[in-house]
Amino acid sequence: CQRILYVGRADPPARDWRTIQCSLEGIRVSNAKNRDALTRMPQPVPVDEAAKPDTAPIDLGHVVEELVAARRWLRTVIDHMPAMVGYWDRDLRNRLANRAYREWFGRDPAEMAGMHIRDLLGPDLFALNRPYIRAALRGVVQQFDREITDAAGNVRHSQAHYIPDINEKGEVVGFFVLVADITERVRAERALKAEYERTDALSRRLRVVSHVSASVQRLDPDQVQAVVTDALGQLGYEGSCLAVLTGATTFMPMHGRGPFEAFNGRTLPLPGSSTEAALRQDGALVVSDYQTSPWATSEGTSTGVRTIVATPVRGEGTVFGVLHAGHLTQREIFNEDIEALTLLAHMAGVAMANAQRHALLKQQSDVDAHEARTDALTGVGNRRQADELLAHARPGDVLVIADLDHFKRINDTYGH
Repeated sequence: CQRILYVGRADPPARDWRTIQCSLEGIRVSNAKNRDALTRMPQPVPVDEAAKPDTAPIDLGHVVEELVAARRWLRTVIDHMPAMVGYWDRDLRNRLANRAYREWFGRDPAEMAGMHIRDLLGPDLFALNRPYIRAALRGVVQQFDREITDAAGNVRHSQAHYIPDINEKGEVVGFFVLVADITERVRAERALKAEYERTDALSRRLRVVSHVSASVQRLDPDQVQAVVTDALGQLGYEGSCLAVLTGATTFMPMHGRGPFEAFNGRTLPLPGSSTEAALRQDGALVVSDYQTSPWATSEGTSTGVRTIVATPVRGEGTVFGVLHAGHLTQREIFNEDIEALTLLAHMAGVAMANAQRHALLKQQSDVDAHEARTDALTGVGNRRQADELLAHARPGDVLVIADLDHFKRINDTYGH
């Protein structure tokens, strides 16, 4: 039977049997002839109006327009997102990409269609991301951070999300990619961390300096030197020592710590050394790479020290030596580091000057006390010394009294 398919409304207009023709068992049927033959044809079964299928005419042109508009709208949305948006199938072939890929990888979205993800990322980055890709294809959402060098050569910090695409059968057919640029956030976090570390270091410096300041007031010079070099270790330096001047052309490292310990008590030449260079500086001497510096000596390079900071130790106009601090690797030296070292050197210088003055005063006091108890002419103890001795005399002590005849004449001649 040749049938005529009607595509139209659910309730077609009144049937015009004159316009419908059907071939049934080779018989031509029309409204004009053999109307009785129509009784032999299957009659339509009444259908409830609510159960009738929606067979409204489909305007394919309008549908295509809507699809194109929806695609254009989707493209506009993803192209204006501040992140890379893409889709990769199970074979790791690209099916969708926004224009952000052009900024990151220099690839146009149209060019990427069907491209393997390895060809986009390159072998190194693909190897790094492969574990996350495999996990996404197992149906596990992935999130990770990565440094990427973009098409312009700029290093960007990114945060990537791989979101599995799971169909109605529970199969993973691909995964969506969302990669956001978090460079500014990372920079801010690093700057905040650096500021925190510097603040913490400054607080630690203040505690160390305060402790040293309280200690040097009651210590002798040697103990002061030990406290100061120990304090540099607490400030994070791997090596420290106090180079004490022992002459016009020599110095002696004292209380060396770390790599400087091997030189304790050794007399070393001053000319050409970092100690001499520090003495000529108005401020602290900072050497970023001692091994290649003009002041490198065979003794100094043998320590393996790379970065050194040195500042003179002065007190009351006297130069006692140079305070050294160093690292075995190249380090950045901040102003706070120099200030702390300079302050420690100043305290050491003041303490050493005070100790020196105290020693001179003690020496003078001892001289005065000796002169007060002895006769200047003969060096024999005088009556003051005799009184002191008698005051401490104990039972059993022996007292000898000698009378020298005519001594008055000698005293009158030579004692005045």
